[in-house]
Amino acid sequence: MRTGIFSARSQRLSARAMAALASILIAALVSGCASDGRAMALNDTLEAYRKTIRWEAPLTAAQFLHPEERPADRQLEFQISRLEQFQVTIYQAMGPGSFSADGDFVQTIQINLINRHTMREKVLQDRQVWRWDEARERWWLTSGLPDPANAR
Repeated sequence: MRTGIFSARSQRLSARAMAALASILIAALVSGCASDGRAMALNDTLEAYRKTIRWEAPLTAAQFLHPEERPADRQLEFQISRLEQFQVTIYQAMGPGSFSADGDFVQTIQINLINRHTMREKVLQDRQVWRWDEARERWWLTSGLPDPANAR
């Protein structure tokens, strides 16, 4: 019985260690490509988004979406209501991420979700694309909110 408790604890610690390592690697990757604060802005944005998805309401997460690529109001409301049916238990980077040829930052995140109605867990791999906005000096999520319909 105790073995199960310790293994669950070590898995949580491992997930936290991986998230910390991913943040460090992201900062190291970005630091070479921008001296104007984009590296710090990316790291801060990714951390704020992680906390928002993990602990806050999906409505708050919608504020990270690029204004020009945000879905129509009804579609966004539907996506938010779908996400509100789940509690995120794990949000973990699947690697350090990378930059595309056009300068977007791409990363894959594993999100474990518990359905609040059925109490069943689903695992979602969310491929995120983040774009730097020179005029607003911030990173925007262009790939959309996580979609629980893609979870297994």
